[in-house]
Amino acid sequence: MQKRGKTALTLVGFAVMLAALLALMVSIGAGKDGFDIDEFFTYGLANSYQQPFLSTQTGAWISGKAFSDYLTAKGHAHEYLNVYENQIADVHPPLYYLFMHAVCSAFQNPPFTKWTGIGLNLFFFSLTQFGLLLLSARLLSDGEKLELTPPALLPGLLYGLSAGAASGVVFIRMYAMMTMWAVWLALALVELFIHGQTVWRMRALAAVLIAGFLTQYYFVILACMLCGVYFFARLARREFETAGRFALWCFFALALAVGLFPWCLNHIFGGYRGRGAIESAAGARLNDMIRWFKILWQTLDAQQFGGFLLALVLIGAALAFWPLKKAGQGLKRGAAFSLWALLACGAYVLVISVVSPYKVDRYIFCVYPLVTVALFMLFARGGCRFGSRRSSACLLACAVLAACGARVNRDQQVHYLYPGDSAYVAACEENAALPCVLLGTNDMTQNTLELAAFERVYMLNADDAQGVAPALEALDEKPDGFILFERYHDEANVETVLRETGLESAELLFEHQYHIYWVH
Repeated sequence: MQKRGKTALTLVGFAVMLAALLALMVSIGAGKDGFDIDEFFTYGLANSYQQPFLSTQTGAWISGKAFSDYLTAKGHAHEYLNVYENQIADVHPPLYYLFMHAVCSAFQNPPFTKWTGIGLNLFFFSLTQFGLLLLSARLLSDGEKLELTPPALLPGLLYGLSAGAASGVVFIRMYAMMTMWAVWLALALVELFIHGQTVWRMRALAAVLIAGFLTQYYFVILACMLCGVYFFARLARREFETAGRFALWCFFALALAVGLFPWCLNHIFGGYRGRGAIESAAGARLNDMIRWFKILWQTLDAQQFGGFLLALVLIGAALAFWPLKKAGQGLKRGAAFSLWALLACGAYVLVISVVSPYKVDRYIFCVYPLVTVALFMLFARGGCRFGSRRSSACLLACAVLAACGARVNRDQQVHYLYPGDSAYVAACEENAALPCVLLGTNDMTQNTLELAAFERVYMLNADDAQGVAPALEALDEKPDGFILFERYHDEANVETVLRETGLESAELLFEHQYHIYWVH
């Protein structure tokens, strides 16, 4: 009865904690005022019908609605084969985009909103939290039976309150989903190590590996690190048959994932991102690797641990592995997991620092919860050195990490909010009745919402400033002015436009990728 009471209390506590964290994430998401170009690609690749990337015909007037239609599923909802085909043309696997299309298809009013993407990420965040609860409970349980106790809530709370977790939620890409699979992969491996490799557990492992692969190719790198540590741990215990069976299941999962999306081979080995990663790895020098790794390490440290990550690892390891007279089996497992997770996560960050096109946080979001759990377990086990009970040791671990987290909340901002970007769209909406001419069709995806505000848009190449005057003359009534999007900030283009159209002034309204002028 006492165990049932603790389980019920833990589940109630988890529901309350999750509700509070979701409310916090929603309040942060409400402050998201703009979008990264990759977020527009998320909506476009998930929803645009037979048009993976935004492209419009040059030399013709079109409605601004063509730009907003690129982002929505209106008129072609639940076209999942189309999403799959869009991803063939992209550099990422399709699973996240299929989910995104399903959400956008279900909620078409309003037709475009940040909340469809943030809402989907909140769903994945919730599953990440549940996975953290089970993983923490498993590591804290003394016996083989899983015991849900209140201390198991603490790692999820520490992770959920960080700037890194919030950044992953408000960034509308596949990284929140990838983070979820990372946590569930760690849980699957821990269960396999404790309870053995039954058929159903191996099937669960394969399912997570396949889903992670079809979410983001970088997941394969993390999976290799986590599964590699498990594999060599089995070899170290001379469990050769178990290790071999595990490796066969992993290769089977990889083969099945490739079979489900065979174009991944071209993405990885033939696409520009894949070739870029290979070339970067082949040409990387040691000083480059150290510098890149330091950038990502500092990013993880700042967003999750307030600059104290190295100190936490060293102190936690010293406390946890100092000779103890008494330590519960669960806490010993927790310390072993900590070494395993920190080693795998460190190796992942090192590889990502070499192969990733940009040294930014999105590529390492997936290790944030794992490192948090690892450090929590180090301090929880270390607390037993002083004769503390398990609950007291867990509270000590929480207090130490929370103190570091307080510095995160004070010094580190949530990324991907883009405050002030809505002013650009508002400025375009104020001038929506004027014709809009765009010089330079490259990279216009970033300005999709701004172009969507206009009733009429004319597309020209960047070197075709002479084509502006004929475009305006083709209108039924020649306007007194128009809006000009000039991509490469070339004053000669503006001068040509003024000379050819006979207008007098080009007033800069704002800069956002393009220089946007009111020409009159």
